[in-house]
Amino acid sequence: MTTIDELNHVFSNYYALYLKTQSYHWHVTGPHFKNLHEQFQEQYEDLATSVDVLAERIVTLGGKAPGTFNAIMQYSEIKDGDVYKKAEDMVLDLISDHELVVKSLKRLEEIAGSEKDSVTEDLAISRTEIHQKYIWMLSAFLEN
Repeated sequence: MTTIDELNHVFSNYYALYLKTQSYHWHVTGPHFKNLHEQFQEQYEDLATSVDVLAERIVTLGGKAPGTFNAIMQYSEIKDGDVYKKAEDMVLDLISDHELVVKSLKRLEEIAGSEKDSVTEDLAISRTEIHQKYIWMLSAFLEN
């Protein structure tokens, strides 16, 4: 697998997680609505910006970023969300997805490192830190 291949995988996970998080933002209900609504918005806005960064990195390296939903679905491990889930189940679902993203970012870091692509390697490391923070923040909600 090449850096571009794994970037396509990471990009697709990001895009799918972006859509799911935005959908949960719209549909979350319950006593923690305001906090989760705001947290989901912060996360989907970050994911939207990052999708563009990842796509540009793919193109910079000579690849083509997945540009259709079919292509994204082919590469992504993130499953569709269920807008009828309770808030707690939405949070659990997003934690699981962020964990999948961290795994794909670590694979990207390893592949980019082996190809001596320090720019992509650094991108993977910095994004891993952000997703680990999101996992922590979402997990803290469950402790209430």
